[in-house]
Amino acid sequence: MQIEERSPFCEESVKEAEGVEAVCEQYLTERKRIVNAAEGRRRAHEVEIRRLRMEGLAEGRAQGQSEIDELRRQGEEARKQREETERKADQGRRTADERQWEEMKRKAGKLGLHGCSD
Repeated sequence: MQIEERSPFCEESVKEAEGVEAVCEQYLTERKRIVNAAEGRRRAHEVEIRRLRMEGLAEGRAQGQSEIDELRRQGEEARKQREETERKADQGRRTADERQWEEMKRKAGKLGLHGCSD
C-alpha cells in the first residue's frame, strides 16, 4: 500500500511527490515569517519603551523646570521682602536721626546757642 499523502505541515498536506526538499523549503519560509513577526513585535516594543522613556524624561524635565521656577519665585519674593525690611529700617533710622537732630536744636535754643540751628 502506497501512501498518497504524508502528515500535514502547517495545516497543508504534503504530497509524497513533493519530497523532503519541498517540506524543508516550506519550513524555512514559515520559520522566516515567524521570526520576522517576532522581530517586528520586539522592535515595536522597543520603540514603545523609548517613547515612554522620552515622555517620562519630558515630564521629569517639566516637573523639574516647574520646581526651578518655584524656587526662583520664592527667592525673588525673599529678596523683595529683605529689600522692604532694609528700606523700613533705613527709614526708621532717618526718622530717629531727624528726631535726635530736632531735639538737639531745641536744647541748643533753650541754652541760647544760636549757631546750632539750620
